[in-house]
Amino acid sequence: MQLILSLTTLATCAIAGSVLPRDSNTAVEDLAATRGSPKHWASGFIYGIPDNEDQVAQHWYEDIGFRWGRTGGAQYGAPKRGWNWGRTEYQGRLQSTLSNYRSMRKVGAECIIYPHDIWGTDSLNSSSYWPGDNGNWQPYEAFVKALMEDLASNNALEGLVWDIWNEPDIEVFWKRDTQRWIDLYIRTHKILRADSRFANVPITGPSLAWRPMSSNKWWTSWLQAIADAGTVPDQYSYHLEGDLNAQDNDPQYTNQSLGALLRQHGLPERQVSINEYAAFNEMIPSGYAWWISRLERFDWIGLLGNWQGGTTLHDLFANLLTKSRNPRDYGASDYAAAPGYHVYRYYARNMTGVRVGTTGSEDGRFDAYATLGEDRVRVLAGPKVRSGQWKVQVEGLAAAGYADASGSVDVESWEFQGSNAFAVTGPPAYKGVKTYQYSSGSVIIPVSQTNNYTAHAFEIAVKKG
Repeated sequence: MQLILSLTTLATCAIAGSVLPRDSNTAVEDLAATRGSPKHWASGFIYGIPDNEDQVAQHWYEDIGFRWGRTGGAQYGAPKRGWNWGRTEYQGRLQSTLSNYRSMRKVGAECIIYPHDIWGTDSLNSSSYWPGDNGNWQPYEAFVKALMEDLASNNALEGLVWDIWNEPDIEVFWKRDTQRWIDLYIRTHKILRADSRFANVPITGPSLAWRPMSSNKWWTSWLQAIADAGTVPDQYSYHLEGDLNAQDNDPQYTNQSLGALLRQHGLPERQVSINEYAAFNEMIPSGYAWWISRLERFDWIGLLGNWQGGTTLHDLFANLLTKSRNPRDYGASDYAAAPGYHVYRYYARNMTGVRVGTTGSEDGRFDAYATLGEDRVRVLAGPKVRSGQWKVQVEGLAAAGYADASGSVDVESWEFQGSNAFAVTGPPAYKGVKTYQYSSGSVIIPVSQTNNYTAHAFEIAVKKG
Protein backbone atom coordinates (compact mmCIF):
# COMPACT_ATOMS: atom_id res chain seq x y z
CA MET A 1 0.00 0.00 0.00
CA GLN A 2 1.18 3.50 -0.81
CA LEU A 3 1.97 5.43 2.37
CA ILE A 4 0.74 8.92 3.06
CA LEU A 5 3.51 11.47 2.82
CA SER A 6 5.18 12.53 6.02
CA LEU A 7 5.92 16.16 6.63
CA THR A 8 9.59 15.47 5.96
CA THR A 9 8.79 13.90 2.59
CA LEU A 10 6.53 16.80 1.75
CA ALA A 11 9.30 19.25 2.38
CA THR A 12 11.66 17.26 0.17
CA CYS A 13 9.12 17.16 -2.68
CA ALA A 14 8.47 20.86 -2.37
CA ILE A 15 12.08 21.90 -2.79
CA ALA A 16 13.29 19.24 -5.24
CA GLY A 17 15.47 20.94 -7.84
CA SER A 18 15.08 24.24 -5.97
CA VAL A 19 11.42 24.32 -7.02
CA LEU A 20 9.47 26.98 -5.18
CA PRO A 21 6.77 29.31 -6.46
CA ARG A 22 8.19 32.71 -7.39
CA ASP A 23 5.10 34.39 -5.95
CA SER A 24 1.81 33.44 -4.33
CA ASN A 25 -0.04 32.82 -7.60
CA THR A 26 2.40 30.45 -9.33
CA ALA A 27 2.15 26.66 -9.60
CA VAL A 28 5.44 24.91 -10.38
CA GLU A 29 6.01 21.71 -12.38
CA ASP A 30 9.51 20.21 -12.10
CA LEU A 31 10.31 17.91 -15.04
CA ALA A 32 13.53 16.78 -13.36
CA ALA A 33 11.66 15.30 -10.37
CA THR A 34 9.86 12.24 -11.72
CA ARG A 35 7.36 10.29 -9.59
CA GLY A 36 6.61 7.11 -11.50
CA SER A 37 3.92 6.21 -14.00
CA PRO A 38 0.42 7.76 -13.88
CA LYS A 39 -1.94 5.99 -11.47
CA HIS A 40 -5.10 8.07 -12.05
CA TRP A 41 -5.60 8.40 -8.31
CA ALA A 42 -8.53 10.80 -8.70
CA SER A 43 -10.52 8.70 -11.21
CA GLY A 44 -13.35 7.47 -9.02
CA PHE A 45 -16.88 8.39 -7.98
CA ILE A 46 -19.61 7.18 -5.64
CA TYR A 47 -22.75 5.56 -7.03
CA GLY A 48 -23.46 6.93 -10.54
CA ILE A 49 -23.66 3.43 -12.11
CA PRO A 50 -27.01 1.99 -13.29
CA ASP A 51 -28.05 -1.44 -12.03
CA ASN A 52 -28.53 -2.51 -15.66
CA GLU A 53 -24.96 -3.59 -16.36
CA ASP A 54 -25.18 -2.92 -20.12
CA GLN A 55 -26.81 0.48 -19.89
CA VAL A 56 -23.55 2.45 -20.06
CA ALA A 57 -21.09 1.31 -22.72
CA GLN A 58 -17.74 0.16 -21.36
CA HIS A 59 -15.72 2.82 -23.16
CA TRP A 60 -17.29 5.52 -20.97
CA TYR A 61 -15.52 3.90 -18.01
CA GLU A 62 -12.29 3.15 -19.86
CA ASP A 63 -11.86 6.62 -21.35
CA ILE A 64 -11.60 8.19 -17.90
CA GLY A 65 -9.39 5.44 -16.45
CA PHE A 66 -12.09 4.60 -13.88
CA ARG A 67 -10.40 3.03 -10.83
CA TRP A 68 -12.66 3.30 -7.78
CA GLY A 69 -16.39 3.09 -7.16
CA ARG A 70 -18.63 3.05 -4.11
CA THR A 71 -22.05 1.42 -3.91
CA GLY A 72 -24.73 0.00 -1.60
CA GLY A 73 -28.22 0.52 -3.03
CA ALA A 74 -29.01 3.85 -1.35
CA GLN A 75 -32.31 5.72 -1.77
CA TYR A 76 -34.32 2.84 -3.17
CA GLY A 77 -37.80 2.57 -1.71
CA ALA A 78 -39.86 -0.55 -1.10
CA PRO A 79 -39.15 -3.34 -1.85
CA LYS A 80 -35.47 -2.34 -1.63
CA ARG A 81 -35.22 -0.53 1.70
CA GLY A 82 -32.46 -2.68 3.19
CA TRP A 83 -31.83 -5.22 5.96
CA ASN A 84 -33.80 -3.35 8.62
CA TRP A 85 -36.97 -4.07 6.63
CA GLY A 86 -36.30 -7.80 6.29
CA ARG A 87 -34.43 -10.22 4.09
CA THR A 88 -36.51 -9.54 0.98
CA GLU A 89 -35.78 -5.81 1.07
CA TYR A 90 -32.14 -6.53 1.89
CA GLN A 91 -31.93 -8.60 -1.29
CA GLY A 92 -32.93 -5.60 -3.38
CA ARG A 93 -30.01 -3.53 -2.14
CA LEU A 94 -27.64 -6.50 -2.25
CA GLN A 95 -28.47 -7.14 -5.91
CA SER A 96 -27.90 -3.46 -6.74
CA THR A 97 -24.52 -3.66 -5.01
CA LEU A 98 -23.53 -6.85 -6.83
CA SER A 99 -24.58 -5.40 -10.18
CA ASN A 100 -22.42 -2.31 -9.61
CA TYR A 101 -19.57 -4.53 -8.41
CA ARG A 102 -19.64 -6.46 -11.68
CA SER A 103 -19.72 -3.26 -13.74
CA MET A 104 -16.67 -1.96 -11.86
CA ARG A 105 -14.72 -5.19 -12.13
CA LYS A 106 -15.23 -5.38 -15.91
CA VAL A 107 -12.89 -2.39 -16.19
CA GLY A 108 -10.62 -3.41 -13.31
CA ALA A 109 -11.94 -0.84 -10.83
CA GLU A 110 -12.11 -1.54 -7.10
CA CYS A 111 -15.53 -1.62 -5.44
CA ILE A 112 -15.95 -0.01 -2.02
CA ILE A 113 -19.20 -1.20 -0.45
CA TYR A 114 -21.48 0.88 1.76
CA PRO A 115 -22.83 -1.58 4.37
CA HIS A 116 -24.75 1.22 6.09
CA ASP A 117 -26.80 1.66 2.90
CA ILE A 118 -27.34 -2.08 2.50
CA TRP A 119 -28.51 -1.97 6.13
CA GLY A 120 -30.88 0.84 5.12
CA THR A 121 -30.06 3.89 7.24
CA ASP A 122 -31.75 6.16 4.70
CA SER A 123 -35.09 4.40 5.21
CA LEU A 124 -35.26 4.10 9.00
CA ASN A 125 -37.77 5.76 11.30
CA SER A 126 -37.89 6.74 14.96
CA SER A 127 -38.71 3.21 16.11
CA SER A 128 -36.05 1.45 14.05
CA TYR A 129 -33.33 -0.64 15.66
CA TRP A 130 -29.78 0.69 15.45
CA PRO A 131 -26.74 -1.56 16.00
CA GLY A 132 -26.20 -2.20 19.72
CA ASP A 133 -29.53 -0.84 20.94
CA ASN A 134 -30.23 -2.09 24.48
CA GLY A 135 -26.87 -3.82 24.42
CA ASN A 136 -28.08 -6.19 21.70
CA TRP A 137 -25.56 -6.58 18.88
CA GLN A 138 -26.97 -9.84 17.52
CA PRO A 139 -29.12 -8.35 14.70
CA TYR A 140 -26.21 -6.28 13.42
CA GLU A 141 -23.68 -9.12 13.63
CA ALA A 142 -26.16 -11.37 11.81
CA PHE A 143 -26.34 -8.73 9.06
CA VAL A 144 -22.55 -8.50 8.73
CA LYS A 145 -22.17 -12.27 8.52
CA ALA A 146 -25.03 -12.61 6.03
CA LEU A 147 -23.49 -9.93 3.83
CA MET A 148 -20.12 -11.64 4.02
CA GLU A 149 -21.68 -14.96 2.98
CA ASP A 150 -23.53 -13.36 0.09
CA LEU A 151 -20.46 -11.56 -1.20
CA ALA A 152 -18.35 -14.70 -0.97
CA SER A 153 -20.97 -16.93 -2.62
CA ASN A 154 -21.30 -14.43 -5.48
CA ASN A 155 -17.52 -14.37 -6.05
CA ALA A 156 -17.44 -10.70 -5.12
CA LEU A 157 -14.29 -10.55 -2.97
CA GLU A 158 -11.59 -9.73 -5.51
CA GLY A 159 -11.25 -5.97 -5.83
CA LEU A 160 -13.64 -5.45 -2.91
CA VAL A 161 -13.06 -2.88 -0.15
CA TRP A 162 -15.20 -2.95 3.03
CA ASP A 163 -16.18 0.50 4.31
CA ILE A 164 -17.41 -0.25 7.83
CA TRP A 165 -19.86 2.67 8.27
CA ASN A 166 -20.22 5.88 6.30
CA GLU A 167 -20.44 9.36 7.85
CA PRO A 168 -21.49 8.45 11.39
CA ASP A 169 -20.84 12.08 12.29
CA ILE A 170 -23.89 13.09 10.23
CA GLU A 171 -27.06 12.28 12.15
CA VAL A 172 -29.06 10.87 9.26
CA PHE A 173 -26.54 8.02 8.98
CA TRP A 174 -25.99 7.42 12.71
CA LYS A 175 -28.47 8.35 15.42
CA ARG A 176 -26.48 7.04 18.36
CA ASP A 177 -23.40 8.36 20.19
CA THR A 178 -19.74 8.32 19.21
CA GLN A 179 -18.83 5.43 21.49
CA ARG A 180 -21.52 3.17 20.03
CA TRP A 181 -20.14 3.78 16.54
CA ILE A 182 -16.61 3.03 17.76
CA ASP A 183 -17.89 -0.23 19.26
CA LEU A 184 -19.51 -1.04 15.90
CA TYR A 185 -16.28 -0.33 14.06
CA ILE A 186 -14.16 -2.56 16.31
CA ARG A 187 -16.71 -5.41 16.30
CA THR A 188 -17.00 -5.33 12.52
CA HIS A 189 -13.24 -5.17 11.99
CA LYS A 190 -12.76 -8.24 14.19
CA ILE A 191 -15.55 -10.20 12.45
CA LEU A 192 -14.01 -9.53 9.05
CA ARG A 193 -10.48 -10.41 10.10
CA ALA A 194 -11.63 -13.63 11.80
CA ASP A 195 -12.80 -14.98 8.41
CA SER A 196 -9.90 -16.20 6.25
CA ARG A 197 -11.91 -15.59 3.08
CA PHE A 198 -11.73 -11.87 3.80
CA ALA A 199 -8.02 -11.77 4.64
CA ASN A 200 -7.23 -9.88 1.43
CA VAL A 201 -10.26 -7.59 1.50
CA PRO A 202 -9.04 -4.13 2.60
CA ILE A 203 -10.93 -2.41 5.40
CA THR A 204 -11.36 1.34 5.11
CA GLY A 205 -12.39 3.82 7.79
CA PRO A 206 -13.50 5.93 9.50
CA SER A 207 -15.16 7.56 6.45
CA LEU A 208 -16.05 10.59 8.52
CA ALA A 209 -17.65 13.60 6.88
CA TRP A 210 -15.51 16.00 8.90
CA ARG A 211 -11.78 16.38 8.65
CA PRO A 212 -9.04 14.89 10.87
CA MET A 213 -8.30 17.55 13.46
CA SER A 214 -7.27 17.44 17.12
CA SER A 215 -10.48 19.27 18.05
CA ASN A 216 -12.69 16.60 16.46
CA LYS A 217 -13.76 14.03 19.10
CA TRP A 218 -14.96 11.57 16.46
CA TRP A 219 -11.44 11.36 15.11
CA THR A 220 -9.51 11.46 18.38
CA SER A 221 -11.76 8.96 20.15
CA TRP A 222 -11.69 6.56 17.20
CA LEU A 223 -7.92 6.76 16.77
CA GLN A 224 -7.27 6.02 20.43
CA ALA A 225 -9.76 3.14 20.39
CA ILE A 226 -8.32 1.43 17.31
CA ALA A 227 -4.82 1.84 18.73
CA ASP A 228 -5.91 0.11 21.93
CA ALA A 229 -7.89 -2.62 20.13
CA GLY A 230 -5.41 -3.28 17.33
CA THR A 231 -8.03 -2.66 14.66
CA VAL A 232 -6.23 -0.25 12.34
CA PRO A 233 -7.82 -0.11 8.87
CA ASP A 234 -5.89 -0.73 5.67
CA GLN A 235 -6.95 2.70 4.45
CA TYR A 236 -7.69 5.89 6.34
CA SER A 237 -10.75 7.38 4.68
CA TYR A 238 -12.62 10.63 5.09
CA HIS A 239 -14.43 13.27 3.05
CA LEU A 240 -13.50 16.65 1.65
CA GLU A 241 -16.79 18.25 0.67
CA GLY A 242 -16.70 21.34 2.82
CA ASP A 243 -17.01 25.04 2.19
CA LEU A 244 -15.15 26.25 -0.88
CA ASN A 245 -12.96 28.61 1.14
CA ALA A 246 -12.49 26.47 4.24
CA GLN A 247 -8.80 26.03 5.04
CA ASP A 248 -9.27 22.44 6.14
CA ASN A 249 -11.18 21.46 2.97
CA ASP A 250 -7.86 20.79 1.27
CA PRO A 251 -5.54 17.75 1.08
CA GLN A 252 -2.60 20.05 1.70
CA TYR A 253 -4.03 20.87 5.14
CA THR A 254 -5.39 17.46 6.11
CA ASN A 255 -2.25 15.60 5.07
CA GLN A 256 -0.49 17.43 7.88
CA SER A 257 -3.34 17.28 10.38
CA LEU A 258 -3.84 13.53 9.93
CA GLY A 259 -0.11 12.90 10.12
CA ALA A 260 0.06 14.75 13.43
CA LEU A 261 -2.85 12.74 14.86
CA LEU A 262 -1.31 9.42 13.79
CA ARG A 263 1.96 10.29 15.50
CA GLN A 264 0.11 11.43 18.62
CA HIS A 265 -1.69 8.07 18.91
CA GLY A 266 1.27 5.95 17.84
CA LEU A 267 -0.48 4.67 14.73
CA PRO A 268 1.07 3.58 11.43
CA GLU A 269 0.70 5.40 8.15
CA ARG A 270 -1.67 3.86 5.62
CA GLN A 271 -3.05 4.56 2.17
CA VAL A 272 -5.38 7.57 2.33
CA SER A 273 -8.74 7.40 0.56
CA ILE A 274 -10.74 10.57 0.10
CA ASN A 275 -13.77 8.52 -0.78
CA GLU A 276 -15.94 11.58 -1.32
CA TYR A 277 -14.43 14.79 -2.66
CA ALA A 278 -15.74 18.05 -4.13
CA ALA A 279 -19.01 19.81 -3.37
CA PHE A 280 -21.45 20.17 -6.25
CA ASN A 281 -20.39 23.77 -6.97
CA GLU A 282 -16.83 22.51 -7.47
CA MET A 283 -17.89 20.00 -10.12
CA ILE A 284 -16.86 22.13 -13.06
CA PRO A 285 -13.62 21.86 -15.09
CA SER A 286 -11.60 24.28 -12.95
CA GLY A 287 -12.59 22.50 -9.73
CA TYR A 288 -11.90 19.07 -11.18
CA ALA A 289 -8.40 20.11 -12.31
CA TRP A 290 -7.60 21.55 -8.87
CA TRP A 291 -8.73 18.39 -7.08
CA ILE A 292 -6.90 16.07 -9.48
CA SER A 293 -3.70 18.02 -8.91
CA ARG A 294 -4.05 17.89 -5.12
CA LEU A 295 -4.89 14.17 -4.94
CA GLU A 296 -2.09 13.23 -7.35
CA ARG A 297 0.46 15.14 -5.29
CA PHE A 298 -0.22 13.02 -2.21
CA ASP A 299 -0.95 9.71 -4.02
CA TRP A 300 -4.41 9.59 -2.46
CA ILE A 301 -7.37 7.59 -3.71
CA GLY A 302 -10.14 9.98 -4.74
CA LEU A 303 -13.84 9.42 -5.42
CA LEU A 304 -16.08 12.25 -6.48
CA GLY A 305 -19.08 12.81 -4.26
CA ASN A 306 -22.53 12.44 -5.79
CA TRP A 307 -25.09 15.15 -5.10
CA GLN A 308 -28.03 13.59 -6.92
CA GLY A 309 -30.94 11.68 -5.43
CA GLY A 310 -33.36 8.88 -6.26
CA THR A 311 -32.73 7.05 -9.52
CA THR A 312 -30.39 9.78 -10.76
CA LEU A 313 -28.03 8.84 -7.93
CA HIS A 314 -27.58 5.54 -9.76
CA ASP A 315 -26.73 7.12 -13.11
CA LEU A 316 -24.60 9.76 -14.86
CA PHE A 317 -21.23 8.87 -13.24
CA ALA A 318 -21.75 11.46 -10.49
CA ASN A 319 -22.38 14.14 -13.16
CA LEU A 320 -19.45 13.32 -15.43
CA LEU A 321 -22.07 12.16 -17.94
CA THR A 322 -25.34 13.65 -19.07
CA LYS A 323 -27.98 12.57 -21.58
CA SER A 324 -28.99 13.75 -25.03
CA ARG A 325 -31.44 12.65 -27.69
CA ASN A 326 -28.77 13.42 -30.28
CA PRO A 327 -25.55 11.85 -28.97
CA ARG A 328 -22.33 12.97 -30.61
CA ASP A 329 -18.74 11.78 -30.75
CA TYR A 330 -18.98 8.65 -28.64
CA GLY A 331 -22.18 6.97 -29.86
CA ALA A 332 -23.34 5.22 -26.68
CA SER A 333 -27.17 5.12 -26.44
CA ASP A 334 -28.31 8.52 -25.14
CA TYR A 335 -25.25 9.24 -22.96
CA ALA A 336 -23.07 12.24 -23.67
CA ALA A 337 -20.13 13.97 -22.04
CA ALA A 338 -20.83 16.59 -19.38
CA PRO A 339 -18.14 19.26 -18.84
CA GLY A 340 -16.11 17.24 -16.34
CA TYR A 341 -15.90 14.13 -18.50
CA HIS A 342 -13.45 15.74 -20.90
CA VAL A 343 -11.18 16.75 -18.02
CA TYR A 344 -10.97 13.17 -16.73
CA ARG A 345 -10.62 11.78 -20.26
CA TYR A 346 -7.62 14.03 -20.93
CA TYR A 347 -6.19 13.15 -17.52
CA ALA A 348 -6.46 9.41 -18.22
CA ARG A 349 -5.82 9.19 -21.95
CA ASN A 350 -3.43 12.01 -22.77
CA MET A 351 -1.27 12.38 -19.69
CA THR A 352 1.17 9.54 -20.31
CA GLY A 353 4.80 8.84 -19.46
CA VAL A 354 5.86 9.72 -15.93
CA ARG A 355 4.43 12.09 -13.35
CA VAL A 356 6.62 15.00 -12.29
CA GLY A 357 7.01 16.94 -9.07
CA THR A 358 4.52 19.74 -8.56
CA THR A 359 3.83 22.58 -6.15
CA GLY A 360 0.51 24.44 -6.04
CA SER A 361 0.29 28.19 -5.78
CA GLU A 362 1.03 29.57 -2.31
CA ASP A 363 -2.41 31.18 -2.16
CA GLY A 364 -3.90 27.65 -2.30
CA ARG A 365 -6.29 28.65 -5.05
CA PHE A 366 -4.54 27.31 -8.15
CA ASP A 367 -2.89 23.99 -8.90
CA ALA A 368 -1.57 21.88 -11.75
CA TYR A 369 -0.69 18.26 -12.47
CA ALA A 370 1.93 17.36 -15.09
CA THR A 371 3.43 14.41 -16.91
CA LEU A 372 6.53 13.98 -19.05
CA GLY A 373 5.86 11.64 -21.96
CA GLU A 374 8.08 10.45 -24.78
CA ASP A 375 6.38 12.94 -27.09
CA ARG A 376 5.16 15.79 -24.91
CA VAL A 377 5.05 17.54 -21.59
CA ARG A 378 1.41 17.85 -20.56
CA VAL A 379 0.04 20.10 -17.84
CA LEU A 380 -3.55 20.13 -16.53
CA ALA A 381 -4.26 23.26 -14.51
CA GLY A 382 -7.14 25.07 -12.86
CA PRO A 383 -8.16 27.35 -9.99
CA LYS A 384 -10.49 26.23 -7.23
CA VAL A 385 -13.64 27.73 -8.79
CA ARG A 386 -12.67 31.35 -9.14
CA SER A 387 -11.39 33.92 -11.62
CA GLY A 388 -8.03 35.67 -11.47
CA GLN A 389 -4.49 35.70 -12.77
CA TRP A 390 -2.06 32.81 -12.18
CA LYS A 391 1.04 31.29 -13.70
CA VAL A 392 2.35 27.84 -14.46
CA GLN A 393 6.13 27.61 -14.18
CA VAL A 394 7.67 24.60 -15.91
CA GLU A 395 11.14 23.85 -14.53
CA GLY A 396 13.76 21.36 -15.67
CA LEU A 397 13.18 21.76 -19.41
CA ALA A 398 16.43 19.91 -20.07
CA ALA A 399 14.52 16.71 -19.22
CA ALA A 400 12.33 17.44 -22.26
CA GLY A 401 15.34 17.95 -24.54
CA TYR A 402 15.80 21.70 -24.14
CA ALA A 403 19.48 21.46 -23.34
CA ASP A 404 20.27 25.14 -23.69
CA ALA A 405 19.88 27.16 -20.50
CA SER A 406 17.81 29.73 -22.37
CA GLY A 407 15.86 30.00 -25.59
CA SER A 408 12.29 29.80 -26.83
CA VAL A 409 9.67 27.13 -26.44
CA ASP A 410 6.30 26.65 -28.14
CA VAL A 411 3.33 25.94 -25.89
CA GLU A 412 0.03 24.64 -27.22
CA SER A 413 -3.04 25.17 -25.09
CA TRP A 414 -6.63 23.98 -24.72
CA GLU A 415 -9.53 25.10 -22.55
CA PHE A 416 -12.04 22.79 -20.90
CA GLN A 417 -15.29 24.68 -20.79
CA GLY A 418 -18.81 24.34 -19.42
CA SER A 419 -20.50 25.42 -16.21
CA ASN A 420 -23.65 23.27 -16.37
CA ALA A 421 -23.17 19.68 -15.18
CA PHE A 422 -26.26 18.55 -17.13
CA ALA A 423 -25.31 20.16 -20.46
CA VAL A 424 -23.86 18.16 -23.34
CA THR A 425 -20.37 19.56 -23.74
CA GLY A 426 -17.89 19.27 -26.58
CA PRO A 427 -14.18 18.46 -26.30
CA PRO A 428 -11.68 21.05 -25.05
CA ALA A 429 -11.29 24.11 -27.25
CA TYR A 430 -7.93 24.43 -28.97
CA LYS A 431 -6.42 27.85 -28.24
CA GLY A 432 -3.39 27.66 -30.52
CA VAL A 433 0.36 27.94 -30.03
CA LYS A 434 2.29 30.64 -28.24
CA THR A 435 6.03 31.03 -28.09
CA TYR A 436 7.61 31.89 -24.74
CA GLN A 437 11.17 32.67 -23.79
CA TYR A 438 12.74 30.48 -21.14
CA SER A 439 15.83 30.92 -19.02
CA SER A 440 17.67 28.73 -16.53
CA GLY A 441 15.65 25.83 -17.91
CA SER A 442 12.37 27.40 -16.78
CA VAL A 443 9.40 28.85 -18.66
CA ILE A 444 6.44 30.77 -17.22
CA ILE A 445 3.01 30.32 -18.81
CA PRO A 446 0.46 32.96 -17.78
CA VAL A 447 -3.11 31.87 -17.02
CA SER A 448 -5.80 34.51 -17.31
CA GLN A 449 -9.00 33.17 -15.76
CA THR A 450 -11.95 35.34 -16.79
CA ASN A 451 -14.59 32.98 -15.37
CA ASN A 452 -14.70 30.50 -12.50
CA TYR A 453 -15.20 27.27 -14.45
CA THR A 454 -12.55 26.88 -17.18
CA ALA A 455 -9.63 24.45 -16.82
CA HIS A 456 -6.51 24.50 -18.98
CA ALA A 457 -4.17 22.05 -20.68
CA PHE A 458 -0.70 23.06 -21.86
CA GLU A 459 1.60 20.92 -23.99
CA ILE A 460 5.25 21.28 -24.92
CA ALA A 461 6.80 19.01 -27.54
CA VAL A 462 9.74 16.93 -26.34
CA LYS A 463 12.87 17.61 -28.38
CA LYS A 464 14.46 14.51 -29.90
CA GLY A 465 18.14 13.93 -30.56
